[in-house]
Amino acid sequence: MNFWKNYKIFFLFALLFFAERITYCQQKETIRKKIDEIKEEIEYLNGLLEKRESEKKNYISTISLVERKINSQEKYVFALESEIGNLERIIKEYDGILKNLSEKLEGLKMSYGIALRNYYLKRDKVYFWVYLLAADNMVQSQRRFLYYRQYIKEMEYKAKSIQELLNEIGDKKKQAQILINDRINLMKLKESEIKKLEENKKQKIIILEKLKKEQGEIRKQITEKKSIAEKLEKEMKKIIEEEIKRSKGKNVISLTAEEKIIAGNFERNKGRLPWPVEKGVIIDKFGEHPHIVLKNVKVRNNGIDIETEKNSDVRSIYEGVVTKIVSILGAKFTIIIRHGNYLSVYQNIDDVLVKNGEKVQTGQKIGKVINMEGEDNPVIHLEIWKDFERMDPEEWIRIK
Repeated sequence: MNFWKNYKIFFLFALLFFAERITYCQQKETIRKKIDEIKEEIEYLNGLLEKRESEKKNYISTISLVERKINSQEKYVFALESEIGNLERIIKEYDGILKNLSEKLEGLKMSYGIALRNYYLKRDKVYFWVYLLAADNMVQSQRRFLYYRQYIKEMEYKAKSIQELLNEIGDKKKQAQILINDRINLMKLKESEIKKLEENKKQKIIILEKLKKEQGEIRKQITEKKSIAEKLEKEMKKIIEEEIKRSKGKNVISLTAEEKIIAGNFERNKGRLPWPVEKGVIIDKFGEHPHIVLKNVKVRNNGIDIETEKNSDVRSIYEGVVTKIVSILGAKFTIIIRHGNYLSVYQNIDDVLVKNGEKVQTGQKIGKVINMEGEDNPVIHLEIWKDFERMDPEEWIRIK
């Protein structure tokens, strides 16, 4: 009875451990995927920054990339810490289970040590026949035969169970060692990334010191960018007012049945929309925020700026209708696409591939991003509007 009780306890622990392993594996897969994604972004940023090092220009854009890289590295270190924490937790659980299994094994050995010794004695054929012939009658002899046979089976089963328990302990020790080795490797990687992070923070300070000498040029760039943004905002409001007038709505665009479906689908895809370029990194975020260099100066971005590679194709983030193609001095062409009462705006476009009134599909090429003078790499400016309300595009496109 004690044997079965111990065996049931062992089985329960094994079941709980197996369930824990499934949870751990799921967490590990999620964290490792996140680590790989962040690592890929860091490698892409490294490529952009290496090019900057050779060209030695546009420090504003460079510091944005360095800042982005620092943020990515901090996320990377945090993800590594999460993975290390998971490993430490599961290693601790392994230790507890191994301790419990070892205690149960010792209990089995003590409980059945004498029985097992008797078992090996009773396996002798002479003992078997003497035991049967010493019976008082045939009925007793038959009972002894059945008892002996059952006894042998039970002892063999107990011996097998103990051996299985020994094998299980051996396997768990091997698995625990693998986890310990994984933890050691991740700790080394974490230490290496922390050193790189500190180096990038020093690089940021050096660039900021250089930029302090160029405040006049920086203020000029801010003024130019603000002028372009104001022209685009004025154009956007004009387009929305025209759409409201055309649809006979009141302060909002009145939609047809088809447009309602498109707008609804657009809204449901929030956070899952494709990027307007295949490769890129956000170097200027949405909304009002302190200037990266100038103290006490705030700048406002009605969308996001994505630095990408030269000659990159620009694609529509969702199906819709090209509402207008605008030429703004300093920003080449701007393409505005309507998705029901939503509008997506793509600025700094060259080689326009669409025309006003044309229906476009999700991911369709609409032009190429232009490489502006003084920029190391081209920058695509993306905005999303809902009627007169500006939206943060970063919340709408997929997380990279």
